[in-house]
Amino acid sequence: MLYLILSILTLFAGFLVFLNRERSLKTLDLIIIVSVCFLIFFLILPEMFSLIGWISLPIFLTGAIIPLLSEHFRKYFSLTKLTINLLIILSFVCHSFFDGGAIPFLLVQKDQMVYPVLTLLVLHQAPVGLFVCRVYKENPIKAVLAIFILAIFIVVGYFIGNKISYEMPERFLGFFNSFVAGLMIHVVFHKFHTKH
Repeated sequence: MLYLILSILTLFAGFLVFLNRERSLKTLDLIIIVSVCFLIFFLILPEMFSLIGWISLPIFLTGAIIPLLSEHFRKYFSLTKLTINLLIILSFVCHSFFDGGAIPFLLVQKDQMVYPVLTLLVLHQAPVGLFVCRVYKENPIKAVLAIFILAIFIVVGYFIGNKISYEMPERFLGFFNSFVAGLMIHVVFHKFHTKH
């Protein structure tokens, strides 16, 4: 239960850091970019590669390229900012659910590596909170609502995540998370280097 509480507090810590962004916005942007890139390239993509193999890379690239194509060919089709943001939040909801489910699973393991993994599981909630706040920076109420939703799914995952994760097709999660990782890379570099 301690790691569950720490995960939720760390998620909100990302939000609190974001509230104080006026002092060092460029530093905060750099922290978000590095954190999200770390999450994607060292955690999400390797995990997706182990789930679905090499196909995760073209799906990831598709997720990064589709918004660019949508911006260049607006008169033919449009993938709105709202759609991209909703897909990213949906991905984070799934991620939070499985993070919550991982806590009791890891605690019953009899391995010394469990505690560093649990610590990383807790600490990586801060960049998640930062990123969500940055996505909804124009509307702090939406940011708080999104963080509360993620916190709720960490709790739900803690209690039932292990049972459901065995029944959900891994390939679906691999395809979905690879695509959304591409969308996240687009959002990070597009939002932080251009003005809408």
